[in-house]
Amino acid sequence: MAQLVLAGQCELGLVDASVPTADLSGIDLPEQEMHVVLPAEHPHPAGDTITSRQLAALDLIVTPPGTETRAAVDDVCTALGVAPRIAVETAHRAMIVPLVLSGVGAAVLPSSMARDAALRGARMLSHRPRLLRHGRLVWRSGQLSPAAQAFVDLASSPARDGHIQ
Repeated sequence: MAQLVLAGQCELGLVDASVPTADLSGIDLPEQEMHVVLPAEHPHPAGDTITSRQLAALDLIVTPPGTETRAAVDDVCTALGVAPRIAVETAHRAMIVPLVLSGVGAAVLPSSMARDAALRGARMLSHRPRLLRHGRLVWRSGQLSPAAQAFVDLASSPARDGHIQ
């Protein structure tokens, strides 16, 4: 994403805070907790938490490498010395929840997406220890379009207050 913004193919980009963005302007966004969502009938034990070892044993629906949700999965599996069990890899985030709901596998999602999945019938579990990701909104230096500037202004306000909706 940072390369797309640098090349002028995108005006704004949201990247993991660990991605080098020295040539771009940007703001750090507040940390966001990631949750695991499972199909309603998944045999995971009752309760609302899941461990790293349990997560690594699941068939997972993931986004491509370089995305925040994929980094969360890869970090957990790397720490355990195992490869993630990828059932489906999709670049289309909108496909993740329907795939979970249809029983294809589990996914690691930001809180807002995980809550939406739970409202639609998925099981939402908190990972222990908590999975936290830090994002950064980036753009090339210079004047932004009015729409992009409005988005930056909107994103800057909650970032300064220490929370985001």
